[in-house]
Amino acid sequence: MARSVQILMLYRHILRAAQRFPSIKREQVLAEIKQEFHKNKDLTDPGRVEKEIQLALRSLEQLEAYTGINRKESDWDVSLRGPI
Repeated sequence: MARSVQILMLYRHILRAAQRFPSIKREQVLAEIKQEFHKNKDLTDPGRVEKEIQLALRSLEQLEAYTGINRKESDWDVSLRGPI
């Protein structure tokens, strides 16, 4: 799977988790997520891209912890490792 497709899947998973975020600032959280992904959409430096992906994955884990979503038990598949 192409890296851009994996990043798009990660983006969608983060948005879904944020939509379930139990906060009155949910809309602000969603706006910040969209802004960060938009800001970084043209990154080309592989090291910087990897750093941003890791940050996004940690953020997803935090959102899942707050929302009670368990990726392991659902039908989610996000893999950002390179070709095997």
